[in-house]
Amino acid sequence: EVAARYAAPQAVRRGSAGASAGACVGVRRELSGAVGAVPPTCISGTSTSSRSALSLVARGRAADARRALPAHGFGPRAYSSAAAAAGQEEGGKKKKAKAPLRPKEELLRDAKHHDVPVRRKAVKELGKYKDDPEAIQAIAVGLGDEDVAVQLAAQYAMGKVADKGDERTVRATLERTSSKCEWTRIAALSTLADITANFGHATRGSVLDLEVDVAVRARLEDEDWGVRRAAIDTLAQRAEHNCAEAIAAARRLLEDQMGTVRESAIKAIAKLVPRGSREAIDWIAPRLDDWHESVRRAAVVAIAKIAG
Repeated sequence: EVAARYAAPQAVRRGSAGASAGACVGVRRELSGAVGAVPPTCISGTSTSSRSALSLVARGRAADARRALPAHGFGPRAYSSAAAAAGQEEGGKKKKAKAPLRPKEELLRDAKHHDVPVRRKAVKELGKYKDDPEAIQAIAVGLGDEDVAVQLAAQYAMGKVADKGDERTVRATLERTSSKCEWTRIAALSTLADITANFGHATRGSVLDLEVDVAVRARLEDEDWGVRRAAIDTLAQRAEHNCAEAIAAARRLLEDQMGTVRESAIKAIAKLVPRGSREAIDWIAPRLDDWHESVRRAAVVAIAKIAG
């Protein structure tokens, strides 16, 4: 009955594409119910393989029917691939396979390429070479790149190439905080916030870590407002909760001439002071009338956070 129902007559074989397509769908549905998922590429409504398989199903020989499909020009590998594709359609998109890691020598070369996107991709991928001295040095050079996109890639990669507090990455980044270029100083300070551990970590309190503290505090009075902002952000990230020295530094920057620096100072205070600190609210309250909108907004959020 199955074979008779879906075996296409001569009229269908000579007729419209729509009719053939309808027969094909019926064949696939019938075979799928009997032998499992049958990919569309393995079925033709009028093919010899289809009719042979259906005939076997009708006689109760489903296993033989499944073998009949590859036997007519569809090898096991092709069938498996098509079945996997069918399963992918039902289960949603399959995750894209990860690209293989490019050779380090190639990345080191591209990190010096004249084209910005090439440098950016190379520097970012160098972060996958965990604990590699050459990769660390190339990433550190990227922090001083003339393009901000490459600097951001270097900041990301520096956080991946070694564990937090690693002496090699911290030392290489620390050296860039005294660069003549303000963008490099900003990138170095922001990177230090990422690659040095929070207060209480085993790497904190070392000679190198104390050098980081000195360098960050020195940049709180940098001539460039972007550097000052990066410095207070990094100081607040690294400081112990309720650290008097860090809070005092943030209070001084509440009077900075640049609104974005005042905004960061407010956020630093809110992060460092204990909940319910009345004096901290008093420090921030005047900024509710600041001419800079983002400063006023930061003041409202900070007061609400401190008040609990």
